[in-house]
Amino acid sequence: MSTSDGYPSIISGGYFPIDEEASVRANRTYWDNSAEDYLAEHGSFLGAKEFIWCPEGVNEDDVNLLGDVARRQVLEIGCGAGQCSRWVAEQGGIVTGC
Repeated sequence: MSTSDGYPSIISGGYFPIDEEASVRANRTYWDNSAEDYLAEHGSFLGAKEFIWCPEGVNEDDVNLLGDVARRQVLEIGCGAGQCSRWVAEQGGIVTGC
């Protein structure tokens, strides 16, 4: 919604619909530019980068259930703070957390 002069209307609150591609591009750009700063500020709060299989507490480094993840695409569902995703990335995996 916009006014006749092209500015967003007050009703829209400055928000307007965008397609999925634009949304993905905007989010990717933001996190590509902000991830290191965010981790530097919040890293200690987010915890370790170990891959712990819960609730058992088994460390992936000890059991190697995933095998070699280097150059593999990995989707972590329910990644929380991304500790396991960060572990996969350190092993050379191409990881997406959600």
